[in-house]
Amino acid sequence: AIPWTLLGAGSDPPRPGDELGLSWTVNWSDAGGKRWKGQLVEIKNPPYAVRGKQLTHMYAETWGKAVFR
Repeated sequence: AIPWTLLGAGSDPPRPGDELGLSWTVNWSDAGGKRWKGQLVEIKNPPYAVRGKQLTHMYAETWGKAVFR
């Protein structure tokens, strides 16, 4: 597990029932991890993403909602 302090939330970690913004990003590299090969960014709010925005993953409005348990 990754400590909440490392993620910058040590003083206010999520609690059960909290709703958080969520964007999932996957990166691929070569076997040595030195060369970037590709990326997938999952957008959970497509109606916002199709409004002509560039780099939609950078806008929280395109993110989905995660409920912390």
